[in-house]
Amino acid sequence: MMDIKVRITGDEARISAPSDVDFSNEMKYHNCKFDMKTNEWVVDIDLLDIVRKKLYNLYGMDDFTNDFVNVWVTIPEYHHLEELRGPVKMFGKVIATATSKTSGAFWGKDIVNMSSECDSFGSLKNWKTYVSCGRFKIKNVSKTRILEEKEMYEEDGFIIEILESSKVNKKVLLEERARLIERINEIDKTLQEESDSIMDSKIANDEADFPD
Repeated sequence: MMDIKVRITGDEARISAPSDVDFSNEMKYHNCKFDMKTNEWVVDIDLLDIVRKKLYNLYGMDDFTNDFVNVWVTIPEYHHLEELRGPVKMFGKVIATATSKTSGAFWGKDIVNMSSECDSFGSLKNWKTYVSCGRFKIKNVSKTRILEEKEMYEEDGFIIEILESSKVNKKVLLEERARLIERINEIDKTLQEESDSIMDSKIANDEADFPD
């Protein structure tokens, strides 16, 4: 399964995600810092929802995604996939990637290839990553993401076959629940302290107005 993790530390979140230029640019846009020691992006807690949306858009999942499935994809004989100077992706997952025209292409981490081929072609400056017709499996994909996007592939003759689901990411949900409860307790404490301060001030004013 793709390794995407979010750790909450006070008013910061630490994000661990696969290397991706688009994600790095997004983090830099928000002035987030990268911790070289832990290989994590350090994000202000107020940006966490934005970051999770970016993670989902890029990778097809975030640390909350709990509807993982495997999916078989069949590309018809008259079709293929290609991407200019970057990886070929489907449903937020890297299908194949190449770094130059001459490097050739490599299948993504969660791809099980049956009969398709991947390669690179084009000019030295404008090379493309290419995936031919054929059949391959993508592992650990968000079912919600597939349902949102599969129609546009099916219109081109692709066959999309959703397979078994995996377990709900219960650990992540429990961790986030604990963090939210802790934050609510902090807010309640602050509100109570403010209320006590107002009451003490009122009592002090009353005693000043009506001395013994």
